[in-house]
Amino acid sequence: MTGLADSEPSCVRICSVRAVYHFCDNLMSKNQTELLKPALQTVLDGLLSIAQSYGTEVMALCLDSIQSLLKVCNRFILQCQLQIGFLPGL
Repeated sequence: MTGLADSEPSCVRICSVRAVYHFCDNLMSKNQTELLKPALQTVLDGLLSIAQSYGTEVMALCLDSIQSLLKVCNRFILQCQLQIGFLPGL
């Protein structure tokens, strides 16, 4: 999860966005989403930071990853819907 941090180089941050997408997808296919639940807010914060820092192509990648992340826990969707709704360009 540290790859999403602001202190990381851009290439690492963007690769981490894709990794989150595939990690969520893999956990859902194995029915092991409980492993990610403690880190949901941290991961979402990182994705939102990246989405707001780069161009529209990176924002699209972030939105794909956010969509996968939100599938992990329905209750989490309610907690973060205002955060996501304020992304510029949406």
